[in-house]
Amino acid sequence: MYFELNIQILNKDTYIFIINPIAGSKRTDLNSEIKNFAEKNQLDFIIENTLHKGNGTEIVSRYLLNGYEKFIAVGGDGTVNEIACKLIGTSGALGIIPAGSGNGLARSLGIPMNLHKALNSLIKSPLRKIDVGSINKKPFFCTAGIGFDAHCAHEFANGTHARGLWNYVKIFFKNYFTYPIQNGLFEGQKVAFYTITFANAPQYGNNAYIAPKAVFDDKLLDCTIVKPHPKIYGFILGYKLFAKKIQNSTYISCLQADNYKIDFDKPALIHIDGEAETECSSSYEIQVLPHALNIFYP
Repeated sequence: MYFELNIQILNKDTYIFIINPIAGSKRTDLNSEIKNFAEKNQLDFIIENTLHKGNGTEIVSRYLLNGYEKFIAVGGDGTVNEIACKLIGTSGALGIIPAGSGNGLARSLGIPMNLHKALNSLIKSPLRKIDVGSINKKPFFCTAGIGFDAHCAHEFANGTHARGLWNYVKIFFKNYFTYPIQNGLFEGQKVAFYTITFANAPQYGNNAYIAPKAVFDDKLLDCTIVKPHPKIYGFILGYKLFAKKIQNSTYISCLQADNYKIDFDKPALIHIDGEAETECSSSYEIQVLPHALNIFYP
């Protein structure tokens, strides 16, 4: 019994680093850098590399069953989502080492983008609780959206190009001037929109602030609706997006609530934390899960 107790304590103190091997710069050997840091700081650690989409969730499930509680996502927002979704409502805790192209959640939390600074921040950060969003019961931790952003996410996911910010920018400009206005019923009222974003965090990533007033633990989700606008005005919206002033536009509506509902005549594409969601619906229910995730952040 004493031996089992010590094993349990060891497991709780062990960091499980789950690395997306296709994330980050090819010039950086994430496995070696993390191994060297952990050994230098005398951490109990295990390193796992994901093998396919969804594998992060499988890895977390396996270790949770054996009493491990510290799970560190090394990758972008998609990797974070895979790992965090299994930790909702458990004693397990999420840490993030940002290595993606957008890193929206990490940036919003104030986690350094530099690998070594992020590792140092991780072991010094307190454990906090944050809200989680869900769209048709699928969790999101940063943003989920319908409309133009979702369209771009699907084009990005289905393309033959490499991942990375600049390829996403190319897709954005390729589609922006031809994308049609969408229509639906938002909370029972007709709405015409370019994109609708539900936000648990202030930004998409890369410091593009779609919901500047969003707070992680206020038990609310922010909603930003980009309404029909002259396409040339999109450049001004782009400036406001990066200047944290998107709400200061007549073409923007900003809301806060703990739940929303939106309906369409036909299935509508969505993205979850920037990743294209394959299952589409003509009706979406969005709600907040208050203080549902334990997370390490500065």
